[in-house]
Amino acid sequence: MKPANLRQRIMNDWAGTTTLPVLLCIFDEFVISPELYIDSKSSLTTFNNIVRRGVNNFSYEGFSKNILKSINYLLDPHINVLSTNYEYIDESETFELTAEEILEASSDGFLVHPISGEQIFRYETDVVITFSLKPDAITEGV
Repeated sequence: MKPANLRQRIMNDWAGTTTLPVLLCIFDEFVISPELYIDSKSSLTTFNNIVRRGVNNFSYEGFSKNILKSINYLLDPHINVLSTNYEYIDESETFELTAEEILEASSDGFLVHPISGEQIFRYETDVVITFSLKPDAITEGV
């Protein structure tokens, strides 16, 4: 979908809510330069990066109240703008994980190291959740 059409849909869906300005801020960040945010290692954006950028435009409290709604909306299959990525960072190596592996680790109480098979019990601080723009989310044009 063209960025202007997606933006209008967002405005229609969230008109009159305090979430709309936050949602547009996040959407615009990804859409202004989509080539920077398409699925690739160099384009991943963490939740903290989104918060830092948003706080420059809003009070922290105003932004934090609406950020999860905004991200969930952009992840929704009907909107299909962002994708979620999971990575385990082990010293200087990064391993991609699936949502299923994260759920299994949460259920089991440990993460299985992708290479060694070792059980890692305090893995939460070493798992990073990132967001990227889906390659087919934005089409050419305004």
